[in-house]
Amino acid sequence: MDAGITREQVWIQHIPQQQNQDFAIACYETNDPEQSFKVLATSDKPWAVKFREHLKNAHGLDIAQSPMQINELVVNWKE
Repeated sequence: MDAGITREQVWIQHIPQQQNQDFAIACYETNDPEQSFKVLATSDKPWAVKFREHLKNAHGLDIAQSPMQINELVVNWKE
């Protein structure tokens, strides 16, 4: 893929204390997260346009207008 993403995983986090307040948690494997999201936010290829439209329609997130902020890794434990 042009964005360098090699794996995508998405979970739905159900919040029992708040009705209809579920969250989508997405994990993307890539060697360069900032470059990957830059490609996702700016590419005019059909898959990227469709990805942006999905984020906007499903989550109200417009990465073309406000770039994704990369999360800070605080725990990376492995046995």
